[in-house]
Amino acid sequence: MKYILLLFFSSLTIMGAKAQNSLTRLVETIEENNTTLRALKTEIEGQKLSNGLGVAFPDPEIEIGLLGSKGANSGIRKDFSFRQGFDIPLLSGEKGRVVRQENKLLDYKYRVERMNLKLEILLCAADIIYQNALIRMLEQRKKHTRILADIQRKKWEAGANGLPEVNNALLKLSTIEGEIKTAEIERTALLDRLTALNGGKNIELTDTAMTSPEIPNDFETWYAHIENTHPLLAYAENDWQLSVSKMKLTRSEQLPSFSIGYVSESTPGETFRGISLGVNIPLWSNRRRMRQAQTEISAAEARREDTKIQMRHRLKTIYRRALGLQQAAKTYREALNNNNNTKWLKKAFEAGEISLSAYLLEIGFYYEAAEKALTTERDYHRAMAELLAMVPEI
Repeated sequence: MKYILLLFFSSLTIMGAKAQNSLTRLVETIEENNTTLRALKTEIEGQKLSNGLGVAFPDPEIEIGLLGSKGANSGIRKDFSFRQGFDIPLLSGEKGRVVRQENKLLDYKYRVERMNLKLEILLCAADIIYQNALIRMLEQRKKHTRILADIQRKKWEAGANGLPEVNNALLKLSTIEGEIKTAEIERTALLDRLTALNGGKNIELTDTAMTSPEIPNDFETWYAHIENTHPLLAYAENDWQLSVSKMKLTRSEQLPSFSIGYVSESTPGETFRGISLGVNIPLWSNRRRMRQAQTEISAAEARREDTKIQMRHRLKTIYRRALGLQQAAKTYREALNNNNNTKWLKKAFEAGEISLSAYLLEIGFYYEAAEKALTTERDYHRAMAELLAMVPEI
């Protein structure tokens, strides 16, 4: 019994590194097949094209006139004019700058969605791997309990014990089978979720252990590293920069726009040709836009600061939780290795020193600790998933 359990936990350690490679491939595969990301990417491409529509000169204006007259000097007057408008925001590059920052904001929006998808994949994978490990442990426990039940049945048939001992063993066996069925149902639901994320293509994940990179020794150093690359923080920063650029654009839009053109007027015996200049003074259209732009800057700055504060404290909480769970999982493993009574219990039971009920009760304590160890490791990997989703590497 002890050999089986030690073999089980040792195999989990060996398979951890392989699981990490399979997780990397899993994330890459789902990111490639995910329909939500694909639709968002197409939507963003269309939005970028829409953003660029305003970065162009106004359409030129052409006017042609034919005017007839009556009288002694009757004839036809021919008018022709061509006019092209210009504005300072376009010539100064303010419009182009705003469009580039709007497009950059869209890119960060895509990165945020990609980060959320990666997080969901890792959380789902951690739960599936936990269910795989739990089912594997329960299957081994079921196998051992079935052997005990067969032994009790043979003893009962030989008159060495009573029927209650047999029923207790069979009841325990049924309980374990029910736990296996419940775990399999949960695993199937999680795999279905991964399949949906994978664009409807089936996903298989049979790993029974996963490993996570070492937790950074110092939170402040790690946070300083990811602060400038985290999609949510970058989105908030770029949103503020965009609001500043929009205010500059609004200020430049208060300057007059102008047009230049060519004018020709021909009458019988006379022709007039020349250049026309026009000025459009925005006296009324931009009266309150500067106040609106300044308000938007204040709002974006408030959002940026709030995002920084909330993100930092949230990540620090997750960081501390991951550290605590890592230590708790280590404590469970050491306790299971150092306080293993399974060998003694087996000998005592075979020697008739303890009853089957006492044996099942005592061995249940060990399995309860083993299951808690698996649960704690799952929770640790879930906490690490929230940290790992922030960085490009898994």
